[in-house]
This record gives sequence, structure tokens and C-alpha cells, in this order.
Amino acid sequence: MAKSTRDIAYNNGLQADITNTRQLVDAMQKRQDTANVHMNEVTRQNEAMNADLKQIGPAIAKVVKAQNHNSEILNKALINGFHIHTNEVTESVANEFKKLTGFTINEFLQNEIIKQININVYEAKKAKLSAIQAAQVTEEVLHKIALLIQRFISFISVLVLN
Repeated sequence: MAKSTRDIAYNNGLQADITNTRQLVDAMQKRQDTANVHMNEVTRQNEAMNADLKQIGPAIAKVVKAQNHNSEILNKALINGFHIHTNEVTESVANEFKKLTGFTINEFLQNEIIKQININVYEAKKAKLSAIQAAQVTEEVLHKIALLIQRFISFISVLVLN
């Protein structure tokens, strides 16, 4: 059956519209696929970050809980005050000191003071000997100078008399 020109033209136009529509649908599908690929990457990153946050969350909660607990203890201590009994600590330190050195603290201090006094006495004796030696040397030098002056005076007297 022969188609009319109008039917042929209509069919050809319709065929062109369908082809054009297919091209548009294909382009939109490609655009959607590209967007999905990009969105899939963003989604993967978001899921990874979400997993990290789920792991970090409980750890942060423990740290915050511990800090709050420590803060409560510190606040109570600051409000109520705190007391330290030093007698036991002092005795413990003294006993440990005796174990380490073999001396009580008093004995150790006495020994150290006596050592230092002996060192000071020794240094003073050395200085005294040095001073005595310096005085002797000075005395000898002064005696030699006195002899020299006497000789000079007698030499001048001989010159004046002559």
C-alpha cells in the first residue's frame, strides 16, 4: 500500500524525533553515570570519615569522662582543702637516707661540717705559713736594703771628708 507523502514525511519526521530523543536520553544517561561515579567517590569518602568518627567518638568520650572525673577531684580538693601528713614521709626519708649512706641525717651533717671546718683550718694554716714566709722574706730584703743604705752613707761620708 502506497503511503501518502504526508504519511511518509510524518514518519520520517517522527523517526528523526525518536533518534534525536534517543541521543538526548543517551547524553543524559552518560551525564548521570558520570555524576554517579563522582557521587560514589564522595559517598565512599563520607562513609570512611563516618567510620573514623564512629571509632574516635568512644575514645573521645573516655578522655572527656576521665578529664571530668579528674576535674571533680581537683575541685573537691580545692573547695575542701587537702591535708598531708608529713611525719610518715619524713621518717621514711630519714630511714632511706640511713640505708643509703649508713649515717643518720644528723651524723652525716656533723661529719660534713667537721670536714669543712678541717678544710678551712688547713687553708688558714697554709695562709699563715705563707704570710710568715712572706714576712721573713720581707725582713731579709729590708735588712739588705738597710745595709746598702749604710754603705752608701759611709761612701758619701768618705767623699765629703775628702
